[in-house]
Amino acid sequence: MTGKNKKDRNNGNLLWVMWKDLLTDLAVIGIILAVMLNVVFGISSVTASDMFPSLAPGDLVLYYRLWEYRNSDIVVYLAGKELRLGRIQGVPGDRIGTTEDGELTINENIQPVQERKGLFFRTFYSGDGSLPCPSEVPDGTFLILGDQRDHALDSRSLGYIKKDHLKGKVLIVIRRRVT
Repeated sequence: MTGKNKKDRNNGNLLWVMWKDLLTDLAVIGIILAVMLNVVFGISSVTASDMFPSLAPGDLVLYYRLWEYRNSDIVVYLAGKELRLGRIQGVPGDRIGTTEDGELTINENIQPVQERKGLFFRTFYSGDGSLPCPSEVPDGTFLILGDQRDHALDSRSLGYIKKDHLKGKVLIVIRRRVT
């Protein structure tokens, strides 16, 4: 075998080793990304206007699954077989009630209009009886309301949302408004 043939064979082996290493690295990265997106993070599309103007139909949200939830967190939760978005307004132990005018109170405080959070509407109870009022948020559940209070399907109709139905806290919003 001549020196040129040995050199060509060595170059071919080196190229094969480089391709094999690249494919192995890509496979490992793919497995890590799959685990991250299925265990740690999730992606969901906004389908309803419950959280308008904070979130609008067509927006994409990246949510983090490993979280301790607090008041005002925007979360993705399971309602029946549908993923929905809402804002946590009551945590276990909070007292839920109403005023004489029917406005929802949490810990005896009327929920204020908060324009900086996108909440432009007063919060009325307007439930169908799924949310007992007055009551205390039970352990392992949350009171979740949509920012579009007049039209949101939220805890006022669904009742308290169990912690194991929460999929995660919204971290990133990607605006893809449907026009």
